[in-house]
This record gives sequence, structure tokens and C-alpha cells, in this order.
Amino acid sequence: MNKLNFTFVALILVLVITCSLQACKKDTSPTDPPPTTTDTTATTIDTTTLTMKVDGGLWTPDLIRIRLINDILSIQAQTNAQEALTITVDDQTTGDYTFEIGSAHSAAFLPAPGEAAFMTGISALSTGEIKITKLDAANKKLSATFHFNGYRTDGTFRTFTEGKIVDADIE
Repeated sequence: MNKLNFTFVALILVLVITCSLQACKKDTSPTDPPPTTTDTTATTIDTTTLTMKVDGGLWTPDLIRIRLINDILSIQAQTNAQEALTITVDDQTTGDYTFEIGSAHSAAFLPAPGEAAFMTGISALSTGEIKITKLDAANKKLSATFHFNGYRTDGTFRTFTEGKIVDADIE
């Protein structure tokens, strides 16, 4: 029985060491091009670049990432506490865009990891708007104002008002 126990312990030890070494494995091969910072990191921002009120209280993110991808404007912002805002606009021009049921434009706020997001477009009351006043792809700057009512599927909601983005960098 001692030999069986020793074999079992040795097998477990080899498995643990193999998993540990695999976790340390480099993710890129020598032929991969070096990663660019615009593809892999968010930009630390001045808190005046993006602000909004959540149920009347001021919210400012610690990180923001704005990208133009295949005719879509993607705005992502996050606090160090992992609260997150996502706005998606199915266009890349200045103008007024509505968040509503059936719209290609959307906004969502995640209050904490593992919690349900407050979203637009899931009920007649989960609406809002973003007004893009500046989208300068050449100089990579975005300015806009926004507001929305975010609902969860259980019917709870939060209001997001006085949202503004001022000369934020576009990746």
C-alpha cells in the first residue's frame, strides 16, 4: 500500500509542477510582432475627460478606451473598483444617436464584476441618447454628451445623466 501511496503522491506532484510551468509559459512566439500599446492597454485619463452622474452622484473612471472599429465607435471606461461603462454607436460621424429597443446603438453600466449590467434597449423605459459633437479621426479626439436610463431584466434601474466626454483620445 505504501508503494501505491508514493506513486499517487508523485503523480499529483508532477501534475502540479506541470501546471505551474504551463502557467509561466510565454504567450508569444519569437516570430510574433511586438505588441502595440494601442491594442493592449487603456489610457489613463484626466478625470475631467469623461464624467457622468449615476443616480445623482458623480462618477469618473480611472481608465478609458475609445476605438473606431469597422464603422463602430466603441467607448469603454472603468474605475479601479471595476465599475464599467460601455457605449457603442453604429456610426463614426458627429450627430445625435438614440439608445432604444431595436437600436444599433447601446449603453450599459456594470456596477461590479459578477453583477448584472444596467442596459439600454431592454424595455421601453431603457432609453437614452449620445450627442457626438466632435469625432476627429485624424487628430484622434472625441467629444460628446450622453444620458440614459439603464434597466436590468429584473426591472431594477439606474439613471445616468450629465455624461460628457471632452477631447478624449481615440486609439
